Amino acid sequence: MSVSPTPFTRIRAATLLAIGALVLGGAAASAQSKSQERLGTPPSSGAAGDATKDDTRIDPGEPLPEITYDIDRLPPKVRGTLSRILGAARSGNMDSVRAVIDENELVPAFSFGDDKDPIVYWKRISRDGEGREMLAEILKVFSSGFVRMDPDTKEELYVWPYHFVYPIDDLTPTQLVELYVLVNPDDARTMMESGGYFGFRGAISPDGTWQYFVAGD
Repeated sequence: MSVSPTPFTRIRAATLLAIGALVLGGAAASAQSKSQERLGTPPSSGAAGDATKDDTRIDPGEPLPEITYDIDRLPPKVRGTLSRILGAARSGNMDSVRAVIDENELVPAFSFGDDKDPIVYWKRISRDGEGREMLAEILKVFSSGFVRMDPDTKEELYVWPYHFVYPIDDLTPTQLVELYVLVNPDDARTMMESGGYFGFRGAISPDGTWQYFVAGD
């Protein structure tokens, strides 16, 4: 039985096709620039891009942050935003997510393309046409284990899932099971071959601002 592609699989395929078209059209430099965007790196312009840090990955040799599952350990403002995001995802209605975004200080980074409206974009990439597939992705990611990045600095972020930060080749059997909860086996295998998690991930800053929810490489 074949495994259906997830939304970020389609995003990745579309990105590769777009890059190929740019190269054929003589815009190789632009394509290279796009391909060099790190996972979790928000767009280089716009409110959301200006508000988030450049890269949330761990450099080789750096100590890995603690994986946390207990949301009670989150700062109150982060916990409040997380609760609103999860509640909106469980509602089954994209309008509930829009309400959370409208309360945010900025529109969370949601695409590496030129899309302007996250709700329109998420509905478009969801196979049901209503965005419920994306609501499931939001629910899965923000219900997973998370890490605190760059603590006590202006770049501090709480990042879901921890797989985005942790070396994918060194995951324990338990952590691999948690990866399979997030992505299908084909995507997990591709990630392990590529050396990094490129699925959906999200981040909230200590002041409770939802910074991004993106996928791709």
